[in-house]
Amino acid sequence: MPLLSRAQINILPQTGVPHILVNTFQEIGGAYYFLSYDSSVAAKDIFNNHPHQYLLNKIDKNTNSVMSAVVAMGDTLQVDSLISSYGIQMKKSPDNQICIFYRKQIKQDFSLPYYRQWKVGIYYVAFDTLLQPFVHDKRILAMDGYAQMYNPIPSVLSFVGDNSLLSYDLSDTGGSYYLSKYLKMDAQANILANDTMGVKAAMELPGAHQVGIIETAKNKVFVLGFQLLPPDNYNQMMSILVLDTSLSIVDTFRHDYYNGSQGFSYFEMNDCVVLLKSGTVIEGHASMNYAANGIHSVITRHQLNHPFQIDSYLPIYGKDTVDYSHSSGGKCDVIVHNEMDNLIYYANSTHSLDYETSCVGKNTNYIQIICADTNLNHKWTKYIYSGNNLCAIPYHVVPGYNRTGIVVCGSERTVPNNADAGAFAYYINSTGSLSVPNTEQAFIRDRFNVYPNPATSNVFVDDVFDKLKEQQSTQWMGA
Repeated sequence: MPLLSRAQINILPQTGVPHILVNTFQEIGGAYYFLSYDSSVAAKDIFNNHPHQYLLNKIDKNTNSVMSAVVAMGDTLQVDSLISSYGIQMKKSPDNQICIFYRKQIKQDFSLPYYRQWKVGIYYVAFDTLLQPFVHDKRILAMDGYAQMYNPIPSVLSFVGDNSLLSYDLSDTGGSYYLSKYLKMDAQANILANDTMGVKAAMELPGAHQVGIIETAKNKVFVLGFQLLPPDNYNQMMSILVLDTSLSIVDTFRHDYYNGSQGFSYFEMNDCVVLLKSGTVIEGHASMNYAANGIHSVITRHQLNHPFQIDSYLPIYGKDTVDYSHSSGGKCDVIVHNEMDNLIYYANSTHSLDYETSCVGKNTNYIQIICADTNLNHKWTKYIYSGNNLCAIPYHVVPGYNRTGIVVCGSERTVPNNADAGAFAYYINSTGSLSVPNTEQAFIRDRFNVYPNPATSNVFVDDVFDKLKEQQSTQWMGA
């Protein structure tokens, strides 16, 4: 007897895999790939840090069952060689290899202050889609704790042709100076270039110099970062670098916020960017705290040769009368272009504090998903509802592989104490439907109705919370 689902079921619980890192979720061919971890309860260092072992999982995307899993990196027995989930960068390469950069710290000198006791390195591992490794646990670089600049942390991973491009951050002893650098590497992670990211004069100034986004298209590299240019008279801290494929700077731009007649403004560090192959720059913006019933999400479009000139924008209002601030979930990785349907998808969180992973008060929270074409003609805006006393934050969105739509990934937290309540991944097609393929072994949670009972032919499953809500009030504006 077929089971017909009219509402999406969270992909992740069906896999049975614990401790999933949703920001590593990828879709390639007929499978999903992501990292998960196990940690040792017995082994720990004096600061109660437990060593982790990370698994690369391959999931059948039709049944959501585990096809295979392999150890990607880490050892639960070595307390002095901790692999932290902080800084893990995992993406598929242009030829669909699974590339993972990560940070490992090794205890080297107990006589030094704590923050200098570790040798910290960036390592690399790569797999094909059958989970066969072709580069294993390769150290790319390492820095001693007593070096002037130390503690390298991978920050953003992208690709320039067949070469990987990884930005990483360094800090000084007091943590008041952060320097952003990049590594350009071949398929075997041999270093082709290692240099600072940004204008040299800016890198020599005190403060934080960090890369937030790297996108590549049309033999150009788009970099959005913090203090990559020397300060100007208006103290504009965010900037755009346009580089060629040799990573030489072609052009630079200040990157300020838009504040139009609708009174919308946003925190520029929380912009999300996708660069189309044509060189068109599409940005998603979540608002700062502002009045309820106002515009809280905007998608803008401009060109790589003139990033300041907005040629089109799409504003979307908040969800309800208590929705006065949106968030894109910290590390902004929630806007994508799906080449299959040629649509833009942008996810953000309602009723939440911008650039933070927390929600406002005890208000009901939704994931807002906006769909538009590449000219920013609005297709639809819909909402995923988490449930009472839960707050949902999107962290990662990936386009469907040879299919329309996206998979939106994130986590849920309890309200008001902001405790972890689990991760989620939902596939949404280009029509905004959360429907899933028929399956004989669906996981049914208490928020679903199963009917009729008894059934004679088909069994239907509906979400009692009406999981995907249609946007009632939208407004299109274009220039």
